[in-house]
Amino acid sequence: MEKLVLYELLSDDDSSDYTSEDKEYMYRKKRLLSNQMIESDFISHFRLKSAVVNNLIKEFEKQKFQRLPGVIGCLDGSHIKVDRPIRNPDSYYNRKTYFSIHMQGICNHQKKFIDVYIGYTGSIHDARVFRNSHVIDNMRALPNGRWVLGDSAYPCLKFLLTAYRDNGYLSNEQTKYNKVFSSTRIYIEHVFGILKQRFRQLYHLKLRNISLIVKIIKACCVLHNMGQEEDLQFLEVPLEVDFEDMADDVNENSAEGGQDIRQEVTAIINSLFCLYIFIL
Repeated sequence: MEKLVLYELLSDDDSSDYTSEDKEYMYRKKRLLSNQMIESDFISHFRLKSAVVNNLIKEFEKQKFQRLPGVIGCLDGSHIKVDRPIRNPDSYYNRKTYFSIHMQGICNHQKKFIDVYIGYTGSIHDARVFRNSHVIDNMRALPNGRWVLGDSAYPCLKFLLTAYRDNGYLSNEQTKYNKVFSSTRIYIEHVFGILKQRFRQLYHLKLRNISLIVKIIKACCVLHNMGQEEDLQFLEVPLEVDFEDMADDVNENSAEGGQDIRQEVTAIINSLFCLYIFIL
């Protein structure tokens, strides 16, 4: 029941049906619930059992022919606009010239969060947030042939695949890989758009208490996971507020570099494509 109350409190509906006493009660309740709702069964961190990992892969591959093999989730960062913080405001000022809190998320095939990492300041690059998050160690423990997809802001690693950078000289095989990659990775962009449509205050959280902001964002992620995809037909078109971080200076030639694996996946995708053409 409290989670449903919080859903109502965080919705962007300043309805005149509420009296001033109701609004005061809701404000106090919102503060209380946000402090209590720190962990939940509806957000599972990335320590997944092998059976769960295999199920995620199967479900991703069911979504559409020519999906990337071995995918268990899609990774990206999003910025939550906030008012100018009192302490160290410059560190919250992002390259799109507004103050923000960084939110890193990984979603599954159902457009649900399987991991969130919230709280870095808006000036921090996606790749740095990823390197400092708990999830990178958990991803290192994934079985071979299992990976997460990330955009060009992230390094290509054995457990994190990215697209080929288009320098104008991509081969046909690399172009096909990028097309299939993009059609799968876009899931996480949809998830962030859906999250902000369900809780429109996330377009601009007009608060300055950073600890409270982080808890509210996490609570919204929990409630998003409780929602149904059928609800989306009632939502407005998402606003274009997110932006993609430019590629960071990352060492993709380290021991964890994933270029060889990406080449293998590229070959698999192209062989499947040729098989599909032959069958037709």
